[in-house]
Amino acid sequence: MVLYDPHGAVCAAGPAPDVASSTVREWAFLACAALADVGKYLRRRSPWEAHARLGTARDELWKLVAVALGVRDPQFGLTSILDFAPELLPAAMQATVAELDLDAVTTAASAVAALLAQTARQLPSGTVSDFPAGMLAYVTADLAALTTTSDPRPS
Repeated sequence: MVLYDPHGAVCAAGPAPDVASSTVREWAFLACAALADVGKYLRRRSPWEAHARLGTARDELWKLVAVALGVRDPQFGLTSILDFAPELLPAAMQATVAELDLDAVTTAASAVAALLAQTARQLPSGTVSDFPAGMLAYVTADLAALTTTSDPRPS
C-alpha cells in the first residue's frame, strides 16, 4: 500500500476484480429504495428529506457505474472513477444534481432512475440477472407520476 507518491511513480492500474452479483444487486436495491423514499418525501412536500435520499441514490448509482466501467474498487463509487478513470466520468450524471426545490429534486431523481436503467444494461453479464429491474420500473413510474410545485412548505 503506497501512502505517499509525490512523483507519481506507482501505477495503480490493473484489472478490476470481479464484483459479486449479490453486491451489485444490493447497491441497485439501495439506489431504488432511496428513489422510492424520494418519491415519498416529494409527496409529503419535504424537500430536505427528498434531497438527502436523492444523494443516497446517486451514491449507489456511482458504485454501479464504476462496476459497469470496470473501475477498480467500485465500492468507493465516484472516488474510484476519479482516481482510476476520470476520463470516463459520465457527463449525464450532472442531471442528477438538484437544488433544494421540489421540482428540481423530482427531475434529478428521474435522471438517476434513467441512468440506473442505462447502467444496468452495461453491467457485466454475470450480474445483470440479479438487477432489481421490477423495482426500478416501479420507482421510475412513481417518479414520472409525481407533480410538484416549487412552493415547499417547511417540514
